[in-house]
Amino acid sequence: MNSGSNQGSLVRVEEGDVAIVTLCAPPVNAISSALRSQLTMALNALAASNASVVLLRGEGRGFCAGADTKEFAGRGGDPVLTVESLSASTRFWEAVYDVRVPVVAAMHGFAIGAGMVLGSLCDFRLASANCKISMPEIAVGISVAGGGSQLRRLGLREGFIRDLLLNGDTIGADVALREGLVDRILPDKDFEAASLAWAKHLARHGRPALMAMKAALNLTEAAKDWRAGNALTRSLSVNFVESSMGRREHAKSA
Repeated sequence: MNSGSNQGSLVRVEEGDVAIVTLCAPPVNAISSALRSQLTMALNALAASNASVVLLRGEGRGFCAGADTKEFAGRGGDPVLTVESLSASTRFWEAVYDVRVPVVAAMHGFAIGAGMVLGSLCDFRLASANCKISMPEIAVGISVAGGGSQLRRLGLREGFIRDLLLNGDTIGADVALREGLVDRILPDKDFEAASLAWAKHLARHGRPALMAMKAALNLTEAAKDWRAGNALTRSLSVNFVESSMGRREHAKSA
């Protein structure tokens, strides 16, 4: 499978012992509904492949700049569209987490908002030395998907999570490594080759062993139940949108 051969494709897949899945949505690989759908399908399709490891990376200047905010304006505050989007988002996060083999996120340049959430649901996060990370949703008045539950599954300090989400400041790869948000820092030069080499080293154990070990790890991690956080945040977000619409309608009629 090589979805990069299809015109208009936002996700390119190169099969092999390490399946390379590349976000190719210029200029910043923002997660639009189309990219989300294509990536979900690409990851689900890998269940039938021979890949032992999946390497997830971004084309161009950075890994992923988060949600495509232009689509928010198109919803016009419609709660039905918001519910549909949140449900699709939930399926998307679960598709990333549920890949049967280890997924390695190779984050170069920047990982912002939902882009960092995407990385957090992978099994490993490799960051380039110059990678900048932020969760800026607070600045535009929206909540982070899952209320940060995806970050909590990494065992991060609660104070660090709240600082990241409530302040929205940008941090460097060194801080992210110190806090456990990323697992390795690789040099900026030849980052793509170095991250592929790292993934290939992991793949040496073979698909059956890696699948079995990941399944065991995911089962034991279920006690943290980040999926419940996703569901709770979805209901809170819907209530917020409906409440906002009610206030606007009341203001119009006043």
